[in-house]
Amino acid sequence: MVPKILLFVAGAAVTLSALFVRQAGLDPESLWYDDLVWGAIARAGTMGEVLRVPAHAAPGFFLVLRGMRALFGDPEWSLQLVPFVAGIAAIPVIAWLVRRLTASDGLALLAAALTALNPLLAHYTIYVKPYSLDFLTTALFMIGGIALLGGREVTTGRLVRLVMLSGVGLLVSVTSVFMSAPLVNLAALRAWLDRRRAASRVVWVAAAYDACLLAAFLVLRRRSNSALLDDFRDNFIPFSSAGDVGAFLRTEGTRMLRAGLPSPPDSTPWNPELVPWLLPFVGLGFVWLLARRASRNVAWLLAGFGGALLAANAMRLYPIGGNRTAIFAFPVAIALCVMGVHLVTEWTTRREVLRAAIGLAVAAWAVAVPVRVAYWPSDGVRLVRHIVTHAAPSDGLVLSNAAAYLVAFYGPWRVTISENPAMANATAARVDRDVTLHLPPNVSPVRFLDAFLEDVRPERVWYVDLGTSDADDVRRVLAERGYVLTEGERSVTGGVLLGVAGRAPPA
Repeated sequence: MVPKILLFVAGAAVTLSALFVRQAGLDPESLWYDDLVWGAIARAGTMGEVLRVPAHAAPGFFLVLRGMRALFGDPEWSLQLVPFVAGIAAIPVIAWLVRRLTASDGLALLAAALTALNPLLAHYTIYVKPYSLDFLTTALFMIGGIALLGGREVTTGRLVRLVMLSGVGLLVSVTSVFMSAPLVNLAALRAWLDRRRAASRVVWVAAAYDACLLAAFLVLRRRSNSALLDDFRDNFIPFSSAGDVGAFLRTEGTRMLRAGLPSPPDSTPWNPELVPWLLPFVGLGFVWLLARRASRNVAWLLAGFGGALLAANAMRLYPIGGNRTAIFAFPVAIALCVMGVHLVTEWTTRREVLRAAIGLAVAAWAVAVPVRVAYWPSDGVRLVRHIVTHAAPSDGLVLSNAAAYLVAFYGPWRVTISENPAMANATAARVDRDVTLHLPPNVSPVRFLDAFLEDVRPERVWYVDLGTSDADDVRRVLAERGYVLTEGERSVTGGVLLGVAGRAPPA
């Protein structure tokens, strides 16, 4: 037998390698645009605003971000910390999950290495997104499912505790419901089949949970909007014909499973190439779980997970096959793939030695060729510093939609977040500063800027652009109004434009 300590050290090496490689992406000069949206929400004026805003992440995620920024202060690193910790913790958690399923240290090491090698999880470990947290909560609920469905008696107390944890999970990670909902109902069904009338209270607990889940569904569905649905229109089941439904499930379903497994090192991290030869192991893993009496309930749990996800997709609540939006499903793909290896090696001689050898080989790959990630270059904070330093309170300030999030996050002014159905992120950020115009998205800025200049007539106007298409129109309107234009501070993705009425600006 391979010494347990060797496998443990290899697993620790895989985890530490991922930690050291990814930490280089922490604390960039500025947050990227998409992260600025979440950051501005977390910085909003009141807790009520944070909870009411219809952004497409669980309210608890924003509250945690808000708490981390208040605790640590650093505006970039503090918001990256939660996704980073979740992404690194996912590696040993998946190893623990597979260890509970297989009782094999070698396969647990294999699962840890496969998790460390997943490029999408690695990429979103350093971005201010809930994806790595979604991954982790799915894995934790799977571990809970293995414990509850794998032989322990389902008592009322245990189910109540599971329901309470499911509620917490939903507040932190909306996608956790795809695992927790089938788990609660399967646990109640198992108790009923085992004990009938004696399990009536367990069934009532599950029924109460389902009623609460329905109420949450009616509330949370309002956090979606037509712009987001249009962005993901190709990731929802097309009901035009049975053939289209089948083709979608084959294409997008397999894409979701394959994206959870390692990809070639040179593939784009946020849109990885898929490795088709690993997919048969996923199918074999499910067959193996279903065939064994000891793990059959876990197979039904994973089938329920897939059913819940497809039901949500059919109701246009959640897209599948969009790579990053399906990161929460990656623990299922990894666990099933490893179970496929479990099946293939089951009838070999000295199978635990073979499994340990496979685990050590993949772990060596994960340490020798780790998935390297880098935060996209962004230095927009210098634009805000330029405005804060040089703009007088009476100066006009014009913000593109993207720049509004930048100034909302880095500026000294109070921030208000409101609903904006025209944007895929469903929100709008407003900086509570006098003499400020927030240009609406996806609309010509001409009439809004004309009205602003006619009403306020500022001596100087500052325009902050963040790579939008409004810049040329803004320049033209300011020039037609007699402003002399000068370029100010520049950044990787945008810049500051100063317009001075009727005379050249000072050097």
